[in-house]
Amino acid sequence: MYYPCELEAYLGGKKLLEIKNLKKSFGSNNVLKDISISVEKGEVVSIIGPSGSGKSTFLRCINYLERPEQGSISFAGVNFKAETVKKENIKYMRENTAMVFQQFNLFKEKTAKENIELGLKKVQKKSKEEASRIAEDLLIKVGLEDKRNHYPAHLSGGQQQRVAIARAVSLAPKIILFDEPTSALDPEMVGMVLEVIRKFVEEGQTMIIVSHEMNFVKEISDKVIFMNDGYVVEQGTPEEIFELSKEERTQQFLKRVNNH
Repeated sequence: MYYPCELEAYLGGKKLLEIKNLKKSFGSNNVLKDISISVEKGEVVSIIGPSGSGKSTFLRCINYLERPEQGSISFAGVNFKAETVKKENIKYMRENTAMVFQQFNLFKEKTAKENIELGLKKVQKKSKEEASRIAEDLLIKVGLEDKRNHYPAHLSGGQQQRVAIARAVSLAPKIILFDEPTSALDPEMVGMVLEVIRKFVEEGQTMIIVSHEMNFVKEISDKVIFMNDGYVVEQGTPEEIFELSKEERTQQFLKRVNNH
C-alpha cells in the first residue's frame, strides 16, 4: 500500500489507472468482451458509443458495483486480478473513486447539505464542523448555497445532480466516474450541470465520463474511447476520434449522432 507522498513519487509520469482485458457477463450475455484502457492523473477520459455497448457496465466494474470475471486492474500502486480480487482491493477501489449516477441517487430524507456531509462523516470520519465547512464550500461552488436545507423532492433534476457532483467531489477521490450525468435531465438543465463538471475539470480532477453530449466530450476530453458491442473499437484525442477516426464503426456512429 502506498501512502500519499510515496504515491506521488510512484505516479510521477505513470498511469493512475490501467485496466487490461476486462470481461463481464450476465448469464450467457457477454457484456464486456475484452476492455483495456489507461487513465493518467488529471486526465479526462470520455467513453462514447451506442446504447447497449457496455459503457455503464464498464464504469460500474471499476468500483466493483459490478464484479468482472476476468482482467487485471492497476490503480494508484495497487494491482490485482479480477479472478482473485480480495475484499481489501474492492474497499480500496471504492474509497478512492466516486460515482455520479444518471438518477442522482441522493438520500431523500436528507437535505442537500446533509447529503454532502454524510460520506465525509461516516466514511472519512471528519468532524461535524469540518464536514459542514466542506459541504458549504461545495454548495457555493455548484451554485446551490441557497438550497442547502432543501430536500431532494424540492430540488429540480439539475439541482439534484449538482448536489450529487458536490457529494462526489467532497470525498477527494482519485477518480470520479460519471455515468451519463445529464441523460435524466430536461434540456435546459443540461447546460448548468455540464458547467459544474467543467469547473472541476479545470481544477485538474481526474474523470471518466460516459456521455452522449458529443460537443461537451469534444471540448473537455483529453482522451475519447469509442465502445461498441463490448469492445473498445477506437481511442484517441478528440480530434483523432471526431475528425480523423479510422474505424468504419466509429464513423457510422458519429454520422448517426450528428444527424440527430
